[in-house]
Amino acid sequence: EIQWSGGGDEYLRILPRAILKSTGNLTKKDALEYLAVKYNNSLTALNSSWSTKFTGTSIRALENTPLIIQDTQLSNNSIQDLDAILERYSDKYYSVIENAFRTKLPNKLYLGSRFNSIAEPAVIVASRHVDVLSFNVYREAKYIEEKGIDHLWQAIQARGRARPMMIGEFAFGARNLGHFRGGVISVDTQEDRAAAYA
Repeated sequence: EIQWSGGGDEYLRILPRAILKSTGNLTKKDALEYLAVKYNNSLTALNSSWSTKFTGTSIRALENTPLIIQDTQLSNNSIQDLDAILERYSDKYYSVIENAFRTKLPNKLYLGSRFNSIAEPAVIVASRHVDVLSFNVYREAKYIEEKGIDHLWQAIQARGRARPMMIGEFAFGARNLGHFRGGVISVDTQEDRAAAYA
C-alpha cells in the first residue's frame, strides 16, 4: 500500500512534491528532466508558469536543491506538471513490478499495490499494468460514490483500459461498545454500523 496522494479527501499531489523536495536521486533527476524538456531548461520559464521563485542557473542544475511547493502555491500549470511527474514515477514503478511478476509468476493475477487514496494519475497508469485494481477504502459509501472509485472506473473506461476493481479492506466500528474510538471509520451504534455495511 502506497500513499500516492497524501490523505484526506483531496488528491494533494504529495508524492510528486516529495520527489521535487528530495535531493540527489534518480527519481528527482527524472522529474527535472521532464521539466527541463518542457520548459527548455529555463528556470525563468518554470517560475513564470508555476508562479514560483525557485533560484538557480537552470532546471537541470536543481538536482541537489529541495524544491518546496506549498498547498497555496498549487496552480493549474504546476498541477498539470506534478500529475505528469506522478505518471512517470508510477509507470516506472508498475512496469518494473509487472515485468518481474510476469516472469516469476506467469498466469497469476497481478493485483497492484492496493490504493488507499484516490490519486487518479497513478490509478490510471496502474490500469496499464495490473490485472485487477485493488483498493483499501476506509471511507463512507457516499465518498466512494461521489468522489472515488466510481469516478475512477469511468476515467479508466474512457481510456479503453477497463479493469476489474476490488475493495480489499473496509471497516466501520461503533463507539457504543465501550471503546474510546470505533476505528478508522466510526459510527455511533451497532445499528449505524449495520447500515454502513449495507
